[in-house]
Amino acid sequence: MKEKLKCPKMDVPNLLVVSLVVLVLARNLLPIPGIVSNMMIAGCGCLSFLYVFLKKYREKNMWKVIALALFLSVCMLCSIFYNHNASLGEVLWIWCFMGTALLLCWFEIDKTWFAYLFSLLAAYFLVCIVMCRNVNAILYGTSRNGIAALLLFLMLGVYLGQRKSEVIWYLPAALSVIISAWSLSRAGLLVSAFFGVAVLFYDFIIRKKGSIKRLVWTAGIMAVSFFLIMNVFPSNDSDVYSEDGDMRYVNEEYGNTEAESGSKTDGKNSVTIVNRFQGQGLKSTRLKIWSEYFWKMTHSAKEFFLGVTYKDGEFLKEYQNPHNGYLELHSKFGLFGFVTVMVLLLCAFWRECYRRDIFGVILFLTILMRAFFDWIVFPGYYDVLVWFFVFENVLIKRENDEKIQCVH
Repeated sequence: MKEKLKCPKMDVPNLLVVSLVVLVLARNLLPIPGIVSNMMIAGCGCLSFLYVFLKKYREKNMWKVIALALFLSVCMLCSIFYNHNASLGEVLWIWCFMGTALLLCWFEIDKTWFAYLFSLLAAYFLVCIVMCRNVNAILYGTSRNGIAALLLFLMLGVYLGQRKSEVIWYLPAALSVIISAWSLSRAGLLVSAFFGVAVLFYDFIIRKKGSIKRLVWTAGIMAVSFFLIMNVFPSNDSDVYSEDGDMRYVNEEYGNTEAESGSKTDGKNSVTIVNRFQGQGLKSTRLKIWSEYFWKMTHSAKEFFLGVTYKDGEFLKEYQNPHNGYLELHSKFGLFGFVTVMVLLLCAFWRECYRRDIFGVILFLTILMRAFFDWIVFPGYYDVLVWFFVFENVLIKRENDEKIQCVH
């Protein structure tokens, strides 16, 4: 590998970005009370927004971002007063994640930070695999699906720094596939596999700079790893109980969980991703949730314009979110917020294609695909990456608007 990790840059913008990412990790990996961790994350992100404003308030593009944040805040408030799907405090997430995205877009953020954090998180999960930790007891802020989502988030941050690199790394994508398979996340595995294949296609077919040697080493690591998680370290998918003996209940709403720290497993239920696919295939309760959401949305004008409420319905009442970032967008921001964001996403995607930034297109598609299966955006920590692409392509734009010459 020609490119090696170096000492990352340490200045105010870099430290603000790293602080938010570390706080998101702490929120999920440590038994910190939700209200405390949420306040720290929101405070850090809003401080980032304030920092960018103080540095860039003379530029008209800064005011475009502020106008968008204000508009989405009003949209969310309107939906809150109707369907109560969010709390008033969730309005801060809009400014929080936009603030960090602005830092990524406007300042020289050293992506080496993401490489170090990704390595630490992947190493932690690999230790959990060897220790046969219960996949349901590792994260405190969400379900086991969050394992793959959290790792993919950091991996995409790593590859943001690879867009102009001479050497494209294969190992981060491989680790994301392996750990997603162990966590039994079918959505995480499918999206990670898509990204891995797309990276190889880009490096070998588009750039024509792929390394057979590195590919063979990576494939060997994956083969050995899959053998181990299938035969030696299968996933422990046991139920998890709180200390009072009740079943641990995790609400996958961002930053909200009724699970308490100090959980214990009741027995061991070994299973593999192959068993998961054999037993369920691609069937998922998500399909029933989405169907119910669409039915309610099309049978009520208020819910069509202001977002579907979670207070009733067979599945929405139980899960309290539609397990789909775009339906979550509609439910939290209403029709006008939904249309505005979707138009911005389409514009950002079109501009990436127009500039022939193929690697950027792959990254953006991966983010949008992952958001399709879970609530990780609108609002959620993946918003940092979503708004980065929107700002870079639509509201702020790159200084050099010419097509990127990625085909050699």
